[in-house]
Amino acid sequence: MALPRSSARKKRQVQQRRKGVVILLLSITVLGAATGGYVYLQRSRVDIDTATLCPRAGPQAITAVLIDATDPLATVQKDYVQKFFDEFSESMQPGTQVSMYSAGAYSARGFEATARLCNPGDGADASRLTANPRRLWQRWHDMFREPLRETVESDMERGLAEQSPLFEMLKSLSIDAFPLRDRSVPLELVIVSDMLVNTPEYSHYRDGADFDALKDHAYFAHLFPNLRGVRVRVLYVGRAGMEETQTRRHAEFWAAYFEFVGASLESIKRI
Repeated sequence: MALPRSSARKKRQVQQRRKGVVILLLSITVLGAATGGYVYLQRSRVDIDTATLCPRAGPQAITAVLIDATDPLATVQKDYVQKFFDEFSESMQPGTQVSMYSAGAYSARGFEATARLCNPGDGADASRLTANPRRLWQRWHDMFREPLRETVESDMERGLAEQSPLFEMLKSLSIDAFPLRDRSVPLELVIVSDMLVNTPEYSHYRDGADFDALKDHAYFAHLFPNLRGVRVRVLYVGRAGMEETQTRRHAEFWAAYFEFVGASLESIKRI
């Protein structure tokens, strides 16, 4: 039996109201999700100084790089180092401050960075809703990647030296590059060197590679660096004719040194 017209009309009205309520709830849910996502993206963006590209609240990680070319690097070694830093810049955490040091710029008066750069991020993870990924990539390329490449190149070409005071350089560099107390952000040191110390007071050429003997040496007593909690990676420059000096024992010397000063030798890669 057919429903009366008034009953059918009421049923349609009820169905339309229910449909309207469902649509309204869906709209509120979608709007809320979009608003929440926008707020999250805005809050997760790091506020950086447009001149230095460093986070205004301070770096989120700190990396120091020492390039020791007191003896020249072979062409193939230079190519390896440049490729390493190309890949390094691409994998680096945004907000990282990088301080570059060249052994050729070291003097007893001090050790200033040849460059200090901050990685603003290449825009790969940026949302198109709140940013321009292409513009971010261009900024990263022009103001971080290329200046880093140029500094690596120039630091590898700096003047030669008869001495290689690595302990003095590491102490001076560590005080300049890393905070004295705050270790709340990751700290890293990358060294490009043959790791052969050569000074009148101590020399791997003359004295061998016995760290237990060195740490009791009066010369070493005033050379304790600021490397507590620092992860260390070494690009170990092999030298022709130094095979009997650049041995496993030499690598173990440096592992013992970094452990003694509170750092950790994460890797040592011969190049």
